[in-house]
Amino acid sequence: MQVCILSPATVLRKTTFFCILLVVFHLETYNGTKEVY
Repeated sequence: MQVCILSPATVLRKTTFFCILLVVFHLETYNGTKEVY
């Protein structure tokens, strides 16, 4: 079993990916709500 050591680059990449995912999800929800109304 390998021990996963998180490097700053990996953390930054994961955080950036999560932020982009959150923004995309927010825009999708906003567009969906706008289309409904």
